[in-house]
Amino acid sequence: MHSKSADVMRNLRTVAGLPRKPRAILVISAHWEEAEHTVSTSSKPSLYFDYYGFPESTYTIEWPVPGEPRIAQDVIQLLASAGVKCHANGDRGLDHGVFVPLKLAYPEADVPGNVGSLITLLSVVN
Repeated sequence: MHSKSADVMRNLRTVAGLPRKPRAILVISAHWEEAEHTVSTSSKPSLYFDYYGFPESTYTIEWPVPGEPRIAQDVIQLLASAGVKCHANGDRGLDHGVFVPLKLAYPEADVPGNVGSLITLLSVVN
């Protein structure tokens, strides 16, 4: 992939001025909606190929990144302490809005990744 956004992701640590590699990353995905906030908690998330009509090779991508259930549970507890309901989902994999940019940024799959949902029908009024 040769684009400016791909180059930014490949050099994320430098571009973002991160002093070190993060312990884990939680991405809120526009490709996952639930009735209430939900966070993936799998320690071995699968890749969720939520697209259609692309070359067969795009459906066999591998990126064996671990999840970080403890961080996910911390997020759930922090939201709960703020009065925000949030659920755990141990089955949800990483969709392409998560694994494509993170695979570019951390191709070695050495930074655990989890995903959070958006709320279905959420609007700017809510």
